[in-house]
This record gives sequence, structure tokens and C-alpha cells, in this order.
Amino acid sequence: MIGVKSLNSLFKINPNLKGIKEYCREHNVKGFYPFTLETKEKGSDFHARQFNPLIGVDEDPITGVAAGALGAYVVKQKILDKNNFVIEQGYCMGRGGKIYVKINDSVRVGGYAVIFEEKEI
Repeated sequence: MIGVKSLNSLFKINPNLKGIKEYCREHNVKGFYPFTLETKEKGSDFHARQFNPLIGVDEDPITGVAAGALGAYVVKQKILDKNNFVIEQGYCMGRGGKIYVKINDSVRVGGYAVIFEEKEI
């Protein structure tokens, strides 16, 4: 989880994918998930991006696992006083969508999907 001040800053990120791979290997992490409280659409809580080149996904348009982790992080850190979140992702790739996250005694993640492409990893 990487907090970013503005949507503009989030969209300007130009990731060093080789550096992210090396960092992930060295620190046994799965990827980078920068997010901001600024959103494109009213009713959303966060806008995020996901970089995970270590497994062959330079940038993932929609990431349920990372969105669920963000929801748990937000609740634990008391960033917002709620436990239901809408996270926007993929807009800078032209594949925008929303992920719905609910945190109680478990993490629930949902949304709607369409297939853009299929790829074997």
C-alpha cells in the first residue's frame, strides 16, 4: 500500500518495472498498490493502480486481492470511518472499473467483470 496525495500524481506514475521486480524479490512482496482518496467518480472512496511485474503483470487494470488488502489497511489505520469501500482502478489504462470491498470479521470483495484478454502466467 502506497498512499499518494492526488489523482494527478497517481496518474503520472511511470513505474520502474525492473526496480519493482528486484524490490519484490528482495523483500518477498507481491507488488505495489499506490492509491489516493481523490477519485474520478462521485461515490468512490479510492482510486488505485496495481504494479506486479514479478508475475508478468506490469499493470493490472482491476485487482480484487489488492483492493481487499487496501480495505483492511484502511480499517486498521482508521483512514476512513466506515467499512464499505468503492475502489476505482484501471482508468489510466482505458480499462476502468470499480471494486466493492466490505470489511467485517472477514474481507469481502466483489464487482462485475468482462474479459479484455486472456493470458497464461
